Amino acid sequence: MWPQLEDSFVPNRYKGILAVFLKKASGISVPIFGPSDPMVTLKLGDQEAISKRDSRTSLQGAAGEPLWNEAFELNCVSPSKQELEIIVQEGARIGLRRRGTEIGRATIPLSSLDSLNQKQQKLTVDLEPQGTVRLNVAYADFVDQKS
Repeated sequence: MWPQLEDSFVPNRYKGILAVFLKKASGISVPIFGPSDPMVTLKLGDQEAISKRDSRTSLQGAAGEPLWNEAFELNCVSPSKQELEIIVQEGARIGLRRRGTEIGRATIPLSSLDSLNQKQQKLTVDLEPQGTVRLNVAYADFVDQKS
């Protein structure tokens, strides 16, 4: 699924890579006044990946149903112990909800995934306090070429 990487390219502390394809969200509240332009922050350990705002993607979703279709790769230190944190935030610069206001959040322990070895999984994750996010995830161990 992924190309073989040289030892010098990836620090030895990483055990593998988590590929995340962020699809869309639904059930996101829309402010009464002003625009809504949600974006997502994915956190895994000390790494962070930020999506585009809904208005900056090639296809925009309906109100309350942003559509991103973005791919991210995050390195894993300890896949059996780490958690993927998903934070949906307001991205609009004007309106009642200011940019950065949290809309919803969820945490996925990587150990809860069906398989931690290259099998892509389609997930629908409930956000707190409202909404859901759809994404695909796949994990692959780095292969030690010297063995």
